[in-house]
Amino acid sequence: MRRACLAGIAHDATTHAGLWLDKYIEGGEFDAPRKAALIQELARTAVPAGYADFVQSLRRDADALMDSGSGLSARATVAGRMVVGLGAKGVVEAGIRLDHTWGVPVIPGSALKGLAASTAHLLVADPGWRKPGDGEVRAPTAFDALFGTTDEQGAVAFHDAYWIPEGRTLPIHPDVMTVHHPDYYQGDEPTAPSDFDSPTPIPFASVTGSFLVVLEGPPERCDEALQLLEHGLRCVGGGAKTSTGYGRMRVQRLET
Repeated sequence: MRRACLAGIAHDATTHAGLWLDKYIEGGEFDAPRKAALIQELARTAVPAGYADFVQSLRRDADALMDSGSGLSARATVAGRMVVGLGAKGVVEAGIRLDHTWGVPVIPGSALKGLAASTAHLLVADPGWRKPGDGEVRAPTAFDALFGTTDEQGAVAFHDAYWIPEGRTLPIHPDVMTVHHPDYYQGDEPTAPSDFDSPTPIPFASVTGSFLVVLEGPPERCDEALQLLEHGLRCVGGGAKTSTGYGRMRVQRLET
């Protein structure tokens, strides 16, 4: 019944990208071409009315934090393409993280914190920036102070990074990954890969653009966190498929 009621609704300038992706799906077989077409529709979605004002209010709040000595902010720009929320459940199998209210791409603060923590653990030579091992009992370290422990929260709060509006449409782009040996990866008795296998294209959505990064906490700790983010986003990348080059970002600190 719901599907019948939605059948006559067309994608237009007022479409909410998140709702369109999750709910407004034509009947029939939802195969790879239909999934790709749905993502192409997302790429034509207009920037929501009022969203630019919302981001300006976020920037004012970030400036107020910096003026009070309680935080730092930066503009993180995707160098190529970025994939956030690829593993999220959804009708196209390969998901994308969109803000619930506005339907625009957003980088969760938890993802930024995780990247900063991973960068500290893997790329900083000082052992004080290593993650604790399972069950390890140790004296408090710089890592613990910044990111927290099971007993105490970290000094820095990583806010969700919202897309900074530019242009008339959302920065969502059709993309595709191809599984060349699907039978080898599926089933209890996988078939050995060969040159005769049929590749399976899987459409997904990637994003471009710049995002407003806001960190809240003591200035010296926020500076440490932003340095880690700068290094991690440049060298490791944020989101999914970083091993193939996705998610590299350039970070520019903002001034009030």
